[in-house]
Amino acid sequence: MAAPANNNPLPDTTNLSLLMIGYLVDFEEISTLQTRHRYESPTRAQQTVIETAIVANLDEQFASLKKLFIANAACEKCRQSPLVVGSVHQNFANAETQTRLDDLVEIVDELKTCPLDIKQVHLDFVKRYFEQLEAAYRRDNVAAAGLC
Repeated sequence: MAAPANNNPLPDTTNLSLLMIGYLVDFEEISTLQTRHRYESPTRAQQTVIETAIVANLDEQFASLKKLFIANAACEKCRQSPLVVGSVHQNFANAETQTRLDDLVEIVDELKTCPLDIKQVHLDFVKRYFEQLEAAYRRDNVAAAGLC
């Protein structure tokens, strides 16, 4: 007896790594740096180095999540991605999706102003924003928008 045909074996994504692990954030390094700042009595110069390292870690995680979003949101028709210079999908077709991205950038910029106050919940919030951004982008149905 043959197995029934499955017309849609995978969820609506073309990025298998994202399918398996999703958008990941890691608070461990930030937490370690914050602990050093609070309990090791660093000099003012050392405090600045620690705060700069926290901001750099946050920037790195944001860049990684953005890169994953760009790869995962490639158009199913032409395989070009949003936010890539020269792509027909460089700009979001829907102003609401662009607003969501602008809000996300604003949130990350706000977190960078208070690096010692960042908590796991803040990174989880950024992660959820990326998930919502991708969902909004998929709802825009860029392949059907006639750009490619």
